[in-house]
Amino acid sequence: MRKIFSILLVLLATPASADFALIHNGKVAQVASQEFPVSAPLFWVEIPPSSPTPQTGWLYEGDVFYDPTPLPAKPTVLTYSDFEGRFTQEELSGMAAIIYETDLATGKPKNPEILRQYNLGVAANRVDLKSPKMAEFLGVFEAAGILSAQRKAEILAP
Repeated sequence: MRKIFSILLVLLATPASADFALIHNGKVAQVASQEFPVSAPLFWVEIPPSSPTPQTGWLYEGDVFYDPTPLPAKPTVLTYSDFEGRFTQEELSGMAAIIYETDLATGKPKNPEILRQYNLGVAANRVDLKSPKMAEFLGVFEAAGILSAQRKAEILAP
């Protein structure tokens, strides 16, 4: 008797599967284990076993259910190491040659502002892809032929 009671409790505690979705204006209005009569513009759709169980508010288009919640935006502020990982080794070598280029007569950097911007990014351990200064910084390497305009855009894309 105790075993039957335990099985009954498990069956009662297990939620009924949602086999049908009630659609209204392209949105899931309700999910249910069985259909009941409705009138237009409402209609029932059987949820395929391979489909994730839709939730109220999901969209339904052409036999496909999907969550309309937008995906989180990709970050535009990266750690310096994540930013550096966007470059090829060849690009990094070319950039280093410009960043650390020195005047042989004075021993001073030929591009002190580029060196300063580079050092600030490394020291802060953050790079803002949307910063105008970042576009300007990469523009130096574009002008030197190390990066193409397309490659610069790829690197700055979130």
